[in-house]
Amino acid sequence: ELAHDTFAEPLRDDAGPPSRAGAPGRVHTALDEGCCTRRWPIINPDESKCFSVWDFFMATLLIVVAIVSPFEMAYLQLRFDGVFVFNRLVDACFLIDIVLQFCVTYPDTERPPLVVKNPWRIARNYLSGWFAVDFLSVLPIDVFCVYADH
Repeated sequence: ELAHDTFAEPLRDDAGPPSRAGAPGRVHTALDEGCCTRRWPIINPDESKCFSVWDFFMATLLIVVAIVSPFEMAYLQLRFDGVFVFNRLVDACFLIDIVLQFCVTYPDTERPPLVVKNPWRIARNYLSGWFAVDFLSVLPIDVFCVYADH
């Protein structure tokens, strides 16, 4: 039986019909009770084409940053110019991605064909995982360097 606060649903159609004792073929979740997810957006990356496009866009930005940043650090002087503005736009995209990660379902480790949809569990999972790395990566250290020079 699924816990009341699980907010779980099948990960894929081919995972087979989930069942709960007494209610074959139906997953009982707090979502059925009209809980808070109606006010908190939940993104299932397996079902969202927009999120797939966003992920591809973010992967492309990561590649660009991995190529451009070493060149910038080695050969360019930090100053307010087009490169600086581009870097702030990239930082803004990464900040948006951090916010979105608090809405993205993840596979339930206890029941692999299901995904967790509970906003609190999603937040706790992200905060205990990649959040620190994501947050540290968007700190605008070069902004502080530019302003410290003035």
